[in-house]
Amino acid sequence: MIRYKCSKCRAQLESPNSLAGQQEKCPGCGTQNLVPAPVPATPATTRGKAASRLPLAAALVSGVSAAVAIISLAVAFTALQAARQPADRADTTQSRLQAPEGKSPDVAPAPRVIRAKQFIVEDEKGMSRAILDVTELGPSLTLSDEKGNIRAMLGVPFDEPSLTLADDKGKPRAFLKTGKLGSTLSLSEKDDGRRVLLGATPTGSRLTLSDEKGKPRAGLVVEKDTPMLSLDDENGKPRAKLVAGKDGLVLGLWDEKGNPRATLVAFKDGTALSLHDDKGNPRAQLNVAEDGPGLILGDDKGKPRASLSFFGAPALNMLDDNGKRRARLSVDVLGMPQLSLLDPNEKSQATLAADVFGTRLDLHDEKGNPRASLAVHSLAMQRFFDLVRENGKPRAALSAAKEGPSLSLYDEKAKGGVTLTTFKDGPALILADESGKLRAGLHADKNGAALNLFDGNGNGRATLGKCATVTTDGKTITYPESSIRLFGADGKGIWAAP
Repeated sequence: MIRYKCSKCRAQLESPNSLAGQQEKCPGCGTQNLVPAPVPATPATTRGKAASRLPLAAALVSGVSAAVAIISLAVAFTALQAARQPADRADTTQSRLQAPEGKSPDVAPAPRVIRAKQFIVEDEKGMSRAILDVTELGPSLTLSDEKGNIRAMLGVPFDEPSLTLADDKGKPRAFLKTGKLGSTLSLSEKDDGRRVLLGATPTGSRLTLSDEKGKPRAGLVVEKDTPMLSLDDENGKPRAKLVAGKDGLVLGLWDEKGNPRATLVAFKDGTALSLHDDKGNPRAQLNVAEDGPGLILGDDKGKPRASLSFFGAPALNMLDDNGKRRARLSVDVLGMPQLSLLDPNEKSQATLAADVFGTRLDLHDEKGNPRASLAVHSLAMQRFFDLVRENGKPRAALSAAKEGPSLSLYDEKAKGGVTLTTFKDGPALILADESGKLRAGLHADKNGAALNLFDGNGNGRATLGKCATVTTDGKTITYPESSIRLFGADGKGIWAAP
C-alpha cells in the first residue's frame, strides 16, 4: 500500500500500488490527489516491486503517444549514473533519505552520485509535485501542480523522446514527439480533437488545422520541394487544393459531393481553366498558350464538341460525339472568312469562302474532290456554277456576267465543248474541238441568224445566213439570210450564193 496525505485537508490516505500515478478522491473533502509512487525501502524491495510500477509507466506513456521529441535530461542523468556509479552503492544514502521525521541521519560525507529507480519531490504540504521514474519502457519525468493535476510529462518511451503539456484540469493540450519517422507537434483546446498538427519527416513537412470538432479543415504539405495547400469541408471532403510544382501551379475546386468543378493550371508555356458540371465532366476549357488563346466546350459526357482558337487567326470547329471535326469556320490573316463542312473522316464536303473578289461555294465528293462550284465575282459582275467530275476536270459551267448568262459543256479533258451564251445583241452557240479551238458559231441578232464554220487553225471557212463584209476598197457588202459563202484556207472567198 502507498501512504500519503491529502493536499487539502491533510488526511492520511492509502492506495494500492497499482494506482500509482493516477488520481484518487479524498473520502473526507473530495479533493482529487495524485497517488505517488511507492518509495523503495531497500534495493531488494525495489527490485521486487518493479513490476508494480509498470501501470504508472503505462499511464505516463499513454498521454504522450502523439507528442514531438526533445532530449530528456532524465535520460542523460540516469545514463550518467549507470556509467559512473557501481551497483553496490545503491544503498549509500538510503538511510539518510528515509530518516525519521525530526531526527538527523548519521553524519556521513555527502555522496557525489545518487542511484535510485524513482525520485519523488513533495511540497511543504506533502503533495507530490515531481516524479522521476525509470521503467522497462524508459525514463520519465512528471510535474504536477498544487492541486495534484499532472501538467507536464517528459519521457523517452520506446527510445522516442516526448513531451506532454496539460491544462489546469490535467487534460493534455500539447504534444511534442520525435522518432525515426520524424517529429510531430500537436496542439488542442478540447478533449475531442486536435486543432493544430505540425509534423516533419525525412521527405517533407506538414501542417494540419482542425475545427472545434477535431476534423481537419486545412493542410499545408511540402513533399520533395513541392508545396501543397488543401481545404476541406466539415464532412472531410476536399473542396480546394493548390499545388506548386517545378512545372507550374495547379488549383482544383470540388463540390460537396467530391466532384471536380474547376481546375486552373499555370505552366511555363501557358495557362488553362477548366469548368466541370455536377457529375465532374469537363464542359468548358479556356487556355492561353504562346500561339494564342483557345476555348473548348464539351457535352454532358465530357466529350469536346466545339473549339474556338486564335492561332494567328480565329477559327471555330464543331465536332461530333467521336471527336471528329464536322464543321470549321475560320478567318485568315487577310480577314477572309471560310466555312467548311466535313464528313466523318474529316474530308471536306462543302466550302463557302469570301474574298475581295466575291463569294464561292464548292461541293466535294466522299474523296474530297471538288464536284460543283458556285461563285459570285463582284468585280467582273459575274456568277459561276461549275460541275466537276471525280478526277477534278470541269464538265459544265454556268455563269452570269454583265453582258449576259453563259452555259459551257466540256469533254472529259475539259477542253472541247459547247458554249451557249446570250449577249446584248442576241444569243450565241459556240462549238469547240478537243483542243479547245473554235470550230462553229451560231448567233442571232436583230438583223437575223448566221452560222460560221472554222478550220483547225481558227480560220473561217463557211458562213450561212445574213452577214456583212468590208471589201478591200472600203465598201460594205451585206448578204441576205439565205446566202452561203465559202472561204479558202487563206480567208479569201471561193464561192457565194446567191
